[in-house]
Amino acid sequence: MFAGLNTIDWASKEHARGSAADVPDILRGLLSEDTVTRERALDDYLDALHRDGEVLMCTVATVPFLLEAAVSSSVPDRGELLALLASVAADTPEDKPHREAARAVLTGGLADLLPLLDDDDPAVRRHVPETLLACRDRWDAVLPALRDRVAREPDPEARAAMTQAVGRAARSLTDGAEAARTIAWLTAQAGNDQDPAVQLRAVGALAAIDSDEAVKIAVRTVRHLFTTTMTPPLAAVESGRQPTTLTGVLRHLAERAEAGTRLPWLGPITHDVHTALGPRIAERQALLADLLRTPNWEVRQAACYAAGELVRGWRSPDYAELACEVAALLTDDEPRLSRAAAKILADFGEEAAPAADMIADALYSARPGTDGTDLSGWFTVYGNGDFSPSPLLSALAAAGDQRAVPGVRRALELDRLPVNVAGLLDGIGTNALELLPLLQRRMFDLHNGADDREVWKAGLLATAIGRLGAQASAAVPDITQLLATEVTVRPALNALGEIGRQAAAAAPAVERLLTKRDPALRLDAAATLWHITGDPAPAVDVLPAALQDDNSRICVLAAQLATTVGPAAAEILPYIKQALLAAEPLSWASVQAAVALWRVSGEPEPTVTMLIEMASRNIQYLRPAAACFAEIGPGARSAQAILTGELRQARRFNNSGGGVYLSNAVSEDLDFLRTCTRALNRVTA
Repeated sequence: MFAGLNTIDWASKEHARGSAADVPDILRGLLSEDTVTRERALDDYLDALHRDGEVLMCTVATVPFLLEAAVSSSVPDRGELLALLASVAADTPEDKPHREAARAVLTGGLADLLPLLDDDDPAVRRHVPETLLACRDRWDAVLPALRDRVAREPDPEARAAMTQAVGRAARSLTDGAEAARTIAWLTAQAGNDQDPAVQLRAVGALAAIDSDEAVKIAVRTVRHLFTTTMTPPLAAVESGRQPTTLTGVLRHLAERAEAGTRLPWLGPITHDVHTALGPRIAERQALLADLLRTPNWEVRQAACYAAGELVRGWRSPDYAELACEVAALLTDDEPRLSRAAAKILADFGEEAAPAADMIADALYSARPGTDGTDLSGWFTVYGNGDFSPSPLLSALAAAGDQRAVPGVRRALELDRLPVNVAGLLDGIGTNALELLPLLQRRMFDLHNGADDREVWKAGLLATAIGRLGAQASAAVPDITQLLATEVTVRPALNALGEIGRQAAAAAPAVERLLTKRDPALRLDAAATLWHITGDPAPAVDVLPAALQDDNSRICVLAAQLATTVGPAAAEILPYIKQALLAAEPLSWASVQAAVALWRVSGEPEPTVTMLIEMASRNIQYLRPAAACFAEIGPGARSAQAILTGELRQARRFNNSGGGVYLSNAVSEDLDFLRTCTRALNRVTA
């Protein structure tokens, strides 16, 4: 096997780890009879030739050898090789030419791949359907073979994989007759009550097809199946094999996650069906509400995660009912379900406020003991001694509820400050005022402590103190000390600036930073001096050079400083105009320069016209633009249409279509909507 492997000059090629001279050994390792050796070879392949999913020229050169091994019955773990080939040839925009080359190799080997649908090894039959998706130029051969095999396939997982492959192929069919045959076949499978795995894969496939009728069939079937008694397949179990490689660990974790479940494929299907409804938010909420009330805990868990996707990515006039439905799962007897509900509610942010009582009840039922040693319920404790707030505590804080304050206090009292305590402090907002003395003490201790690895956390606390504004003036001396340390100087400057004139005593220490070589630090120092003293001179001194800097990041920071100082920086107006002309069109530098032009000159045009044009091309630019429109008022009336259009959008502004995974996505979008609403009210006043 692998004839010709040594005729390739691998040493002249490169992969992610450098020279590709080791590729022959990696490929031969994949053929080893020893399980650990194979897993180590797969680890090496994924790290060197397919790191983070990347496909290199060197990766493509291995595809013929992987294909040769995958179709040979004497090779062990061929299912793994087929999965690897499918990943290398996947239809993604990254590394497109290389992936196309890999697909061409697989299409050329179609005559060898198709017989694997009848292979004796069930693992091969489970993985070859995804590999066959690379042969899109031969749907005429692939689709009939998959459909025919489903009817004869004895293994339920293989049947499900084949059905899913047919569904994925259906999304890209351009032949009208073939598309109609495929949809008809999927519709028939969706009505097959005797085979839930195939039935639900067909439902998920129908939901993903851009067809209103297909989506209606999918939603109707899911609602019927998931809210009635299903006959599940056998429960998943762990193999019991102890992992010794990264590949083995990942397999072990996947097995553990599925252990004790009967429907491990529910999540992707629920995702496909509810996301197929797109902006029909009311329908999505109604479907999820039904699923969240079903007797099957796995269905409820899948619906719970789907609810998180919905709220993170889409707007609704009222998520109260959905938040309460998810919160009702916090007291479920199934621990995996209650944990999932807590994690999802933490992502709801302010949208979880209607369920705050339920979250608080669950949190306080797990309150630590009076001696403070029992942290269960409030914190997750890791083996290395680190802590993180529990999802319940995070959810209550994200909802802005004052009842989270005792938990935040306890977090601040821990010997090792949780890294993500900043998220808790963000959530409780001005409720953190009662914690100010504790925040000051911990900030001082962290900055002056013996553990250099913890010093940067003092900056997190300075940021939280700064958000309290002038009310935090007592902390100014302690914050000023942070200016002397590189990792804390910037959060300290920002905090002093937010405190404002009450922090004027820090001015001499801030002025010393104006002599630093770092232009970004000089700009930050000048901005802070403006906030705490009202003196524009430092800003006027640093802005001309910064606005002409070759580094676009420095230009953005300079424009932001000019915006902050406003009319008091009138003498640098020519430099702002020059920066606007020099900036790359449709860039943050041009957006910020346009805003600065208005703030310094007081003239709405050309700023309004430019911002409307840029925001219409990139919705992210509407964030600073809307704040600018709100300041300008009626002089920005021409922005009414773009503001109204955004406020009518169902999709959150930070949802680009590929899913939203940021935990603060909801709060970011709600802040943006408030800015747009304020701007619309001002421009139409």
